[in-house]
Amino acid sequence: MKVNFSEINLTDIEGNSITNIEINKNVGNIIYKNAKNLNLIPIAQDIYAGKEVNLSVIDLNEIKSLISSPVDGLVAFARKAVLDYIDNIGKE
Repeated sequence: MKVNFSEINLTDIEGNSITNIEINKNVGNIIYKNAKNLNLIPIAQDIYAGKEVNLSVIDLNEIKSLISSPVDGLVAFARKAVLDYIDNIGKE
């Protein structure tokens, strides 16, 4: 599945767009530092760079597992946005 984490829009509690957070960089760092599957390292680098990546269901499940844990300072609303994005892949 083709995925581009830089497409994720973050909003604050009032619904205002947050533009000073590049969520793809956070997601890329989390994967780069914590992935069990070493094949995700180059994918993490591409995610960090804002590139579209092609992920298998297995890759998506590992990324979802990594993001679900409160690691590396990714705040709850950002984790939720990433998880919602992953859950909606292929539903459009």
